[in-house]
Amino acid sequence: MSNLNKKRKRNYKEISIEADKLIKQGARLEEIGIALNPDYRSPRGNALSYIKHSSQYDTWIGSKRVKEAKEENKREVLGEIVSILEGLVNKKAHEAGWAYERTIQYIRLTDSRRTLSRFDKYIELFNLYEKSTYEGIKIPLVELANTADLSAMCVSKILNRVGLSTLCNNKRGNKQTSTKYR
Repeated sequence: MSNLNKKRKRNYKEISIEADKLIKQGARLEEIGIALNPDYRSPRGNALSYIKHSSQYDTWIGSKRVKEAKEENKREVLGEIVSILEGLVNKKAHEAGWAYERTIQYIRLTDSRRTLSRFDKYIELFNLYEKSTYEGIKIPLVELANTADLSAMCVSKILNRVGLSTLCNNKRGNKQTSTKYR
């Protein structure tokens, strides 16, 4: 056997060992195919062909199912942890008051990191809203927004998101007016 053929055979053996490890781990076909030959145009087809011809199809399917079961178990455990944490957050928000409950509700409805940075502003907004509804005072949207240091449009969206209405209709045409102009 020539020296070149020995090198090719050794390289193929090393490659197949790596691919065999991936098969036993239940890796995706793309990963296995790239391990076999990164330059091949169809890594999935190449991998599936290798798996079948090396009689490892049942091993690969079994490993894949075990891997999926572990992932599903992880998701279930994380779901339980999230549920417990949500319960604790709800309890603390309820103890802190109505404004905290609405703020937590709004943060959950908007999956944005920006909402957490404005937590204090939302508390201030909902506290003012609660106080004005309790006292029967109709505060215009613009004044709610100015007090909470938010835009009127943002306040309107926040209130809508949590199912609250504006305290008074302060629109005339498309212009927003303050109480001093009424």
